[in-house]
Amino acid sequence: MGRGPGRELVALEAGGRARGGRRSPAYVAHIDGDLGGYLRGYLFRLQEGRPARPGEGLPGL
Repeated sequence: MGRGPGRELVALEAGGRARGGRRSPAYVAHIDGDLGGYLRGYLFRLQEGRPARPGEGLPGL
């Protein structure tokens, strides 16, 4: 598996580490995945007060 943007972020991040300075594999997989899609869905929920329905446009980042 290649080194995605999530792994780069974890490698550069200095604070807030769990388990003696190492991030959990689940956390790294989460931010290595579709982080942009997750954040767009989160922004939609913050703006609209509800989750997006299938097919609804999500805000850009």
